[in-house]
Amino acid sequence: MEDLSDETELISMVEEILEEYPFSTERERIAQGIAQQVINSGYSSLTVAQKRAFDSVFHGLLWDKQDQKDTAHRAYLLSRDCPP
Repeated sequence: MEDLSDETELISMVEEILEEYPFSTERERIAQGIAQQVINSGYSSLTVAQKRAFDSVFHGLLWDKQDQKDTAHRAYLLSRDCPP
């Protein structure tokens, strides 16, 4: 992450995922623990192996979370710009 706002957005999304997602497998629980390090120290603090474990679980979840945010934002813009 090069930009502080990108890191802040990542941390915010990771926190939301941790609250919403049921981590049930061992791989997911390991990534959940690594996510706490991302929140506390940033993504750049992870080792290569930690990044691989985090990314393997969180990549899809972050993609879905961003898609939800984009969809909600589009709906808001449409409702604001094109009232019924």
